[in-house]
Amino acid sequence: MKRRDEFLVGLVLLGAVAAVVLGAIFLSDSDLGRREELRTARFRSIGRIQPGSPVMLRGVKIGTVDALRLADNGWVEVDLRVARAVQLPDDPAVVAVPASLFGEWQALVVSRSEVTDPNLHAALAEAAVGAGSTMPGSDLPDIGELTAQASRIAADVGLITERVEGAIDSTVIAELRRTVTELSAMAGRLNEFARSETSTLGRITTNADRLALSATETTDRIKTTMGRVEEATRDGRVERIAGAAERVTSNVDSITADFRAVARTARDNRETLVRVLSTLDSVLTRLEGGQGTLGMLVSDSALYRETLSAVSEFRALVADIRQDPRKYFRFSVF
Repeated sequence: MKRRDEFLVGLVLLGAVAAVVLGAIFLSDSDLGRREELRTARFRSIGRIQPGSPVMLRGVKIGTVDALRLADNGWVEVDLRVARAVQLPDDPAVVAVPASLFGEWQALVVSRSEVTDPNLHAALAEAAVGAGSTMPGSDLPDIGELTAQASRIAADVGLITERVEGAIDSTVIAELRRTVTELSAMAGRLNEFARSETSTLGRITTNADRLALSATETTDRIKTTMGRVEEATRDGRVERIAGAAERVTSNVDSITADFRAVARTARDNRETLVRVLSTLDSVLTRLEGGQGTLGMLVSDSALYRETLSAVSEFRALVADIRQDPRKYFRFSVF
């Protein structure tokens, strides 16, 4: 019975030792089924990489940072424990980059031909000079400062969030709700006012357009008139018109003087004109009454007919003379 208890105690101790070993292996991210190799990279600056930081290739973890140490000429050498089965890219290099905004960093294995940033490419080229089998490495320029700034921003955001949570209570929420309700009602009233005033604004706009059109037409007419006035002034038409008007005025004055002279003469010979008009009236009265020879000629149509007949006979005589002049005239030379 005593031997059996000793055996059980031995088994328990062996199990505890195995658990401790397995726990250590698990915590150190070791894999017993995979063989690893040690690769070294040298940096001018490694950022915040620490032993145990992951080594990544195209987003896949291929190992961990094993150790850090200072080397000659201001270099820092970093030992990387990577899986032996992983095929590294041609001309490999290591870039220290942040894994998150909270201080975690990682070693990123890249190909130098894929690096496009000129500053990073120059840093890797400097680390490759005289490195031998050691891989060149560099951290991203100014990435540490950006990470620190991001950390400060995250802390400030957290502080502001705490203060906002402390400042906002049920009373503030109720006030905000009431304010939003009042703003909604005000927006509704403004919308109704805008709809009611739309027609008035439309009429005002139409009248303004008409007024602008009329002003434009008036301006065009004024410009045309001024152009004509300028053209007339430039060609001397105004002076000629003024001279012609002056001459017309003098002619009118002369005609007026002539009319006045005629009026004075008519006034002086008024009695003679009255007698002449009376005599002319008597003669016309006698003509109309058929008195005298001229009156009979005017009032009797027989004379008109006789005269017309005589003219016809005269035309016939002239035609007969043209046709046969020997009938009426005889010519003899001897």
